[in-house]
Amino acid sequence: MLKKFISLMAIVMVMATTTVANAAFDPNAPHVVSANLTKETLNPLAGESTILQFSVDKDAFVIVQVRNYLGQTVKSFSSFNGNDYYLKNTTQTLVWDGTDDYGTVVENATYKMFIIAKSGTSETIDNESVTIESKYVGGSTSGSANSTTGGTNNSNPVTNSIQTSGPGAVSLGAIEDFTINPSGSWDPTDDLLDIEFELNKDVNYLYVEAVSGSKHVEIIDDEYADEDSYEESWDGTDDDGDYIKPGVWEIIVRADGDKISKTINVQYEKPSITEAFVTKNSFDPEENEKMSLVFKVDTTSLVTIEVYNGTKREERLWDEVSTSKNKWYVVEWDGTDDEGDTVNEGKDWSFKIYSQNTVADKVLDTKSVSFEVKEDTVSSSKTVNVTNDYMSPVVYEKTTKSVTFGYCLDDEADVYLAVYEGKNASGKPEAELLDYVSQSSGCHKVEWNGEDDKGKTLSKGVYSYKVISKNGSSKDTEEGVFVVGTAGDSNSNDNDNDDDDYDYTYDCSDYYYDTASIAKYDTEMCQAITWVTENGVFSGYSNGNFGANATINRAEFLKVLLDSYGLQTFGFDGSNAGFKDVSPYEWYMPYVITAKFYGIFDGYPDKTARLTNTINRAELMKIVVETDSTLGYGNLASYAGSYGQTYKDVPANAWFKQYADVNFNLSLLNSKSNYNGFSFMPEAKVTRGEVALLLYRKASFGF
Repeated sequence: MLKKFISLMAIVMVMATTTVANAAFDPNAPHVVSANLTKETLNPLAGESTILQFSVDKDAFVIVQVRNYLGQTVKSFSSFNGNDYYLKNTTQTLVWDGTDDYGTVVENATYKMFIIAKSGTSETIDNESVTIESKYVGGSTSGSANSTTGGTNNSNPVTNSIQTSGPGAVSLGAIEDFTINPSGSWDPTDDLLDIEFELNKDVNYLYVEAVSGSKHVEIIDDEYADEDSYEESWDGTDDDGDYIKPGVWEIIVRADGDKISKTINVQYEKPSITEAFVTKNSFDPEENEKMSLVFKVDTTSLVTIEVYNGTKREERLWDEVSTSKNKWYVVEWDGTDDEGDTVNEGKDWSFKIYSQNTVADKVLDTKSVSFEVKEDTVSSSKTVNVTNDYMSPVVYEKTTKSVTFGYCLDDEADVYLAVYEGKNASGKPEAELLDYVSQSSGCHKVEWNGEDDKGKTLSKGVYSYKVISKNGSSKDTEEGVFVVGTAGDSNSNDNDNDDDDYDYTYDCSDYYYDTASIAKYDTEMCQAITWVTENGVFSGYSNGNFGANATINRAEFLKVLLDSYGLQTFGFDGSNAGFKDVSPYEWYMPYVITAKFYGIFDGYPDKTARLTNTINRAELMKIVVETDSTLGYGNLASYAGSYGQTYKDVPANAWFKQYADVNFNLSLLNSKSNYNGFSFMPEAKVTRGEVALLLYRKASFGF
């Protein structure tokens, strides 16, 4: 009932007050004056919006953000992102329609609108806030808006500008009846984006583009455009023919001095790995046993599958193999490494599955499935050991005439074989195939027609089997899992990738003395170290070492994080940026000032920064996710989701759960896995190598 009611009505009540965020007035800093909202009640579904107006008393760069009660940015504004210089005593205007950066009406909460001004000379910061109290009666809608006037570099505004949302046409100056369709969210792989408008007079210049952050895609570029109606369909590809990245894009029409824009939320269908499990909990490669991974995805996708031993990737089995919607796939591994040697025993083994959108590779789902490599032994010399048990095919289709169960006995025994519904091989069996039948030592096969004990073919679903060898009072039991359903066209035999196709030779040892063993035994870490070095993010110590196992403190992490985004840092301003435990001219101050300006780093309530403290995994993931959201470079936060208790050591009410969930789904930091599940280890201190790996993986995913 609640969801139905939500879809009918959404009302946002806006209560505006202006407060000074700075504890002390700095006469050299730019200050925000006369901040006010024009509308105190706002109904987004009726197309209403509120206008924020303000000015600064000194020329300044300006950032405007809407933040929730956690301090997280829910709405940013492209014309007030800190890149434009605004003149003093000039009224600035922007429009907010009650939606976040993804076009969804904000939830019930109290919001603050932050106006951050920075002087181009003294580089000091002032904060003003507008408190927005959102009394939410109902749900969500699509469409977002922010509109600006003013704000060209070092000069007064030279263009008229308005930005609106929704399906309705808008007009300004020479441009009339501007619409885009679809108007809320758009998947370029499904539809074209229709852009329509009229020119009510001849113009010397007509330009239409799509903009997201620093990415610009030209759609129309004409000189001497005539008074006429214009229709243009855009397929969502950039100048290189690639589909644009997901997120909020601004469609801008410029005609001489007039500018109109609308926003569209580009969303690609995110694949979901709906099922993933192994056919057995453990296997013994020395007995020529194999481990099979079974999975399916809810849409067509490209799937990569890798084998991990703890945090080390041992082998890549699939690389972007095309899979079909809701079909079952099986990938088999024989337990050998790249050189054909049998891997070591242990509980810390897992398959990692990446399922990505076919055109947007960072729209992806991930899952890990753990298993054990161990010797197949029995507890007593009197027990007959069952080895090499299997079912073929693992995915049984009803059109298949029969399936085969196989197993080997190391001595004569009475054998029981049955099929059960579900994965646990418990309860009443669906079909008993052998009821303690005497069999000799050696390998045996049992053919089965897929019918239960009543002669009815099993319905689609997940099933299990149990093999018991009985010798007197001693028993050995083996269990496995299989599927009745539709198999995909691909299978592990067709799609196993020869590792010779991959170049795992990286040159991190060329940069540092202490990375030779990393280059030999941890190729991904070596590649990460190479990447952070070549991109100027990390540098080694004066002794020529990288120090992958050394911990990293808060100041060092701020530096490498900002450098990984390529942000230009502010210079020294002689201040302590509001922190009582820092030195104004230490090497880290440009990074602290920059991070504080962008809302990335706030310090502690006691006005300390504690820059020399080492950073733990929970703190690191929080900063990484919130920096990504604040700067608008990606969409890491969307991978938090609501998955319950993803890590066994992350309670559902933990303050860092949403950040741990992001890591669970993307594996930016390695997790510890065993047969009981996965551990996040939130308090564990982070090393330089782990940070290098995180930044490298984040960039590889497109964030």
